[in-house]
Amino acid sequence: MWPKMLRMPIIVRLLLGVSIGCAVLAGCGRAQRWPALTEPTTAVVRLDGKPLAAALVVLGPVGKGYAAHGTTAADGKATLTTFRRGDGAVAGDYRVLVSLEESRDNPALKLPDPAIDREAYNLARDQAAQAGKSLYLVRQLLPERYVSFDTSGLDAEIRRGVANEVVLELSSQSAPKPTKP
Repeated sequence: MWPKMLRMPIIVRLLLGVSIGCAVLAGCGRAQRWPALTEPTTAVVRLDGKPLAAALVVLGPVGKGYAAHGTTAADGKATLTTFRRGDGAVAGDYRVLVSLEESRDNPALKLPDPAIDREAYNLARDQAAQAGKSLYLVRQLLPERYVSFDTSGLDAEIRRGVANEVVLELSSQSAPKPTKP
């Protein structure tokens, strides 16, 4: 192998060396330090005491930091992700939002069936988008207050060195109105 390597022009050997060096540095860089920043974190979401499936949970840092997110399974549990799938959340204080949306095709558009005529479907879809019409109807299934960090009233603290579980108890009832003193 070495005799063949020595016969290569110097520029090829230099480029090969730089390429290998870059690959090694990329493999040893940020991507490997990130998991060390995170703590294992799960979220449990219950609506009126029952597990809530398919809900998006987002932890937004208070101040500077990294957000974490996850989607709940049938049992209401979500493994949170910050940098890599399932790596958890960075230790710190968070505000939390929870969203559960239902989407369906917009029946007002009367788009052709894509299984029958894909080209006509694409053309109609593009024309609708250019006209500013929504292709899908999206409906929030949770009370609106849970969809914003500012109004959810949900907070979490992620601690270092422990497996963290954020338990979120939601209510389908409207938020109580503040009482005046």
